[in-house]
Amino acid sequence: MRLVTVTTVRDEGAAQVAKEALNDRGITVELRPQRINPYFASMTATVYEVRVAERDAAAAEEALAHIEAQLEQALIAQAGAAADEHEADEPKPEPRRFGAAQTLYFGLIFAGVLLIALYVYWEGR
Repeated sequence: MRLVTVTTVRDEGAAQVAKEALNDRGITVELRPQRINPYFASMTATVYEVRVAERDAAAAEEALAHIEAQLEQALIAQAGAAADEHEADEPKPEPRRFGAAQTLYFGLIFAGVLLIALYVYWEGR
């Protein structure tokens, strides 16, 4: 029986959740720990491959996509927003205007750069 990787997770708990969810649907799962890529920032030292039999790969991917959608809806509901409200376009904030202090600050920087440029120009003549 050839095993294929259907997903990779960076947390043992997430790997166990995926395993239990797939086992509940009658799909046999093997978790395969892999060493982490040292160039990818991660809090855990091990990455887990969720592997299933090749004949169950399509069903496993479909089941994991369904679980992902359920978890997303649960998180949206937990946040206190309805799914339709979450997907609606949010109003764009109006641009902030510069205050007097910011205008003075940028003006002084510009004047300083201009004076330095003039000094360098006159010294080079």
